[in-house]
Amino acid sequence: KRDFGILGTDNPATAARRESVPFTVQADEKTNRVNLGVVSQAHGTHVAGIAAGKDFFGGQFDGAAPEAQIVAVNVCVPQGGCTFHGLIEGMTYAIADAKSDVVNMSIGGLSALNDGNSVFGETYKRLMKDHNVQLFLSAGNSGPGFNTIGNPSDTDGVMSVGAHITKESFESNYGAITVLDEQLHPFSSRGPLENGAFKPN
Repeated sequence: KRDFGILGTDNPATAARRESVPFTVQADEKTNRVNLGVVSQAHGTHVAGIAAGKDFFGGQFDGAAPEAQIVAVNVCVPQGGCTFHGLIEGMTYAIADAKSDVVNMSIGGLSALNDGNSVFGETYKRLMKDHNVQLFLSAGNSGPGFNTIGNPSDTDGVMSVGAHITKESFESNYGAITVLDEQLHPFSSRGPLENGAFKPN
């Protein structure tokens, strides 16, 4: 029912911008379970805002697809880190159960052999094929070296998304003048993959 709530209260007298913790409620009729999704870090909100935010800064900025409906799936633990089980079940839920049209995931890691042949890769390829959905996955933050694309962004058919920055943003944010007008951010992972595939897309 898209229920959500807030634990705690904010105190405007403190330096913290927000002391309360929002949570979502997910009820699963098949298993008779209720899941409270507690957001412990800002990354998910940050990514969701870029994707579908609207009217930031008093209406000056929108995300890439303002007013898009978001299915948020939390697959990481509050202390940091994400489980293999969460990454498989979370993607299965987002695609097969929630019937999402497009899926973005900003999670991944540098594998020993980044050629797309992994449990994630095979599972995600089947989900894309069986449900006619496109995945947009973060390339990773292991750059600027070659052959640093993370798993599962190295999966065949996945749109691997690198961190993009313009010359103007680089100068404004870091005081440096770059040669190129548009480029990958220095920390962004780069290809090619072990199998020669060109990523990020």
